[in-house]
Amino acid sequence: MRGFIFSELQEFVHKNYGIEQWFAATTAAGIDPEKYDLFEDYSLDEFGQILAALSVITKIPFQDLMWQFGSFSAPKLWRICSRMIPPNWSYADMLENLPQFSNSLMANALTGVEAKKTLTCQRDSDRSVTITYHSPRKLCSFGKGVLISLASQYDSELKIEEPRCMLKGDEACEMVCHVSNKKLAKQ
Repeated sequence: MRGFIFSELQEFVHKNYGIEQWFAATTAAGIDPEKYDLFEDYSLDEFGQILAALSVITKIPFQDLMWQFGSFSAPKLWRICSRMIPPNWSYADMLENLPQFSNSLMANALTGVEAKKTLTCQRDSDRSVTITYHSPRKLCSFGKGVLISLASQYDSELKIEEPRCMLKGDEACEMVCHVSNKKLAKQ
């Protein structure tokens, strides 16, 4: 995993919980809090160990922290990806084409991991897309945080139904995403 993900995690902890919590979480995980270089590669396990320690320290469930981190990271991910997205696309269009963006991001963020197709997206209607996610990393909470936060870039809101989830023992996560436009809702 690239160091910039750890840098983003460090910024998330600093802004939301204070610098002392970053030092406490990394120390509890047995990790040097100042070791991360943006362009070096680090173990995905370290990422999980830091979040697990932060979960214990803050008494916030691990998956809630993953969701918060996804939401926090969304604006930076948007800045990276928005240049690749046609300006006339709706949020549902972007969700339908999410695999092409997420695979590019994950290829840059993760190293030492064989590139696999972890996302498939199916357009159900004008405002509904079903996303199926399968990965041994089980980062679905992170993904939901990103997706819900990114809706604001389209002046939209996103509601997600989850008939299946790996965190509940299913083989894959299935997220049925319903997009509503804030402008239309106000009229």
